Amino acid sequence: MNNKKSYFLSIFGILLLCLFLFATMMAVSSAFYILAFNLPPGESDSKNITVVNYQDTPVYNISHTPVAGAGAGMVCIEPDRIAEIEADGTADFVITA
Repeated sequence: MNNKKSYFLSIFGILLLCLFLFATMMAVSSAFYILAFNLPPGESDSKNITVVNYQDTPVYNISHTPVAGAGAGMVCIEPDRIAEIEADGTADFVITA
């Protein structure tokens, strides 16, 4: 009986660990958003990214990761920082490539 209980607890622990890892991966993947520009040479385009505050209180100092690498000089994100988004409010970042 003791071996069956130990076996059950081991399997249950492994299942909980897998569930935790899956939930963590889903949370991390939803935090990133990939925006693609398919432009011929010499063309430019702008796209908006809307940030939504679903909280009951305002959020402050929302910023983005600066563009790095070989294409850094060809991409501009405005504004550098959003000072505040009210509760249930929205704000936009404009990305120009």
